[in-house]
Amino acid sequence: MARWGQAPVTLLGCGSEIAKINRLITNVRNGISGALVIRGEVGIGKSTLLNRAAHRAADLRCLR
Repeated sequence: MARWGQAPVTLLGCGSEIAKINRLITNVRNGISGALVIRGEVGIGKSTLLNRAAHRAADLRCLR
């Protein structure tokens, strides 16, 4: 399992979720605040999505 901020693993079938996360991060870098809530069934990859977001936003403050 990847830990907070580690390099992301390949995610299959999460393209739209990853695109939304990437847009949020880009917006924050451009001065537009935002928040992200991830919810779902146990074992579907919520923590993996968060780890990927943290890695991509390593230069930003991320609260978890």
